[in-house]
Amino acid sequence: MEQPQAPAGSVEPPPPQIRNFPTGPGLWRIDWFGLVMFPDRVMRARQPSVLVYLSLVVAPNALTDPSVLLKPDATMARRQTKRWVSVGTLMLLRIGDIWSDQKPVASPDYESAVFEKLQISRETTDLIKAGVSLDKGLFLLPLGEHPWHGENTHSYCLRVQLPDGRSIVVPCMELIRFYFGSSSALLSRLFDSPLLKANLFSNVIFNPKSQWMSLDLAEGLPRASASDVARIAGSHTAWLAALRIVTSCLKASTAGQDIYPQAVFPFEGLTDLAATGKWLSLGGQANQTFLVYHLDVCTHEFPFNSVRYRTFNERKRRSSVTPGTGAEAKPKVVTKTGKATEPGLVEQDASTTLSETQVPVWRKRHFPDLDRKKLVGRRNLTKPPPIVSSGPAAPPVTEVAVGDPGSSKRVRSVMLAESAPLQELGMPDFLKSVVKAMEGLDRFEVSLLTASDDDGWTVPVELLNDGDGVIANELFIERDGHSQQRRAAAFGLSHQSEHAVLVVLEGEQLIPLVYPVDQAGLQDPWPALRCAAQDFVSKVTHPNRIDVAFYNGDTPSQREAIRGWIRDLWD
Repeated sequence: MEQPQAPAGSVEPPPPQIRNFPTGPGLWRIDWFGLVMFPDRVMRARQPSVLVYLSLVVAPNALTDPSVLLKPDATMARRQTKRWVSVGTLMLLRIGDIWSDQKPVASPDYESAVFEKLQISRETTDLIKAGVSLDKGLFLLPLGEHPWHGENTHSYCLRVQLPDGRSIVVPCMELIRFYFGSSSALLSRLFDSPLLKANLFSNVIFNPKSQWMSLDLAEGLPRASASDVARIAGSHTAWLAALRIVTSCLKASTAGQDIYPQAVFPFEGLTDLAATGKWLSLGGQANQTFLVYHLDVCTHEFPFNSVRYRTFNERKRRSSVTPGTGAEAKPKVVTKTGKATEPGLVEQDASTTLSETQVPVWRKRHFPDLDRKKLVGRRNLTKPPPIVSSGPAAPPVTEVAVGDPGSSKRVRSVMLAESAPLQELGMPDFLKSVVKAMEGLDRFEVSLLTASDDDGWTVPVELLNDGDGVIANELFIERDGHSQQRRAAAFGLSHQSEHAVLVVLEGEQLIPLVYPVDQAGLQDPWPALRCAAQDFVSKVTHPNRIDVAFYNGDTPSQREAIRGWIRDLWD
């Protein structure tokens, strides 16, 4: 099974510093996840934290020879350091990863395992505690071979029984990270009681025949979480898995017990799993239990073929940058010394008065089934009124925090969201004049209907063929020396009770194509995209049929020409 890799030439954005982690040049290994609670209600009352156990690496050459880290004496496991980190930060943390001076420096290659045609069901899985002993006093996770969970023997893991009698053991916090860790916002909500479906999604429409789904993400959830939320919306098993996280925490809290979250797989059935961890012995036999440090690949199918989703107020408090341009990457602040520095994550509630920012985190989860499916979002492009500032400029904000804001501290709220590598981000050049023109339409509501995972803006144009199965050459374009499908973007335009879909295809000249629709038509742009592919071929093949065209360039005159043409459509 292929492991997920970044595309060639891509640059993984560095995650923010975690200010609660150890400072200095030492190497610290994440050993385990402990209790979940509010350790300091004065500083943080809006989101619980998880206690992360780390130990100092003492084995030589640990970064160049990861195999030494499998030895129990590779770190100072008996003198672990414990640090509280907000649960929304869990998407950045994996057991076994190495951190130094509050930043990740390595994700070592421990032992890898691929389990094919693995049956996930109530009969093959069971929740256990990390310190559980089996018959004859045998420990599933023997401390002599794996001392790093020793302080958390009551934490929960999920055991999967293999047909040959061996077992896979997955810490519940890793299950939560892998299957729901698309954004800090989603993770935060799964620990917030009571968890209601309305906190995650609404207005679900599902076609059982085509497996087509449409839904609205709850306010504040980013498009990065669309696939995770759609799985929950489309599967009762996935919903129960999400619900179990918060209910297990609430049950333990009510009983006055230590809070260790429980988690299960969000599906039942066959899957292939690829994981990184360590094989442990049982009863004197080697390689009987595979302890998962982190899951890498899961092939189980999602309960949909395509998803149309809509986000609401995702950027309500965010810095005013154009989505997809790369400007929403982690901001730098300039200190009094004139040096740029990265804001660090702190264990405090963020300010209610500072705008929110978003930090893209390169995806470290891989679900091959999603590679074959369409997830396209709708995003509002209508700009809010500008905020007019008065008085002297405030000092730069050097600290950020995940979770809902709820303080007056100079701590900025931050959204960690799974993202493609940076080279894939950014608005395509052929759309810049169109988008800027539409942002200046004062009496229209404008939304992007094709906010894809590819670049945040476009989808491949529909490939149409004639009766002989021949695909029109006009639907391809030369890019980087290769012939590729043209990209297309669809925009929803609304003015009072009238609605239309505007489609723009990639090309040397822009031929905007407009299709009147009703309100429901804004939910599904595919009919308009299919018509646009046909009309585009017709107009390019027969130039006399072109009603209007614009040159492909981003200038004030170009934007005003497009803006005037759109206004004329309604006059």
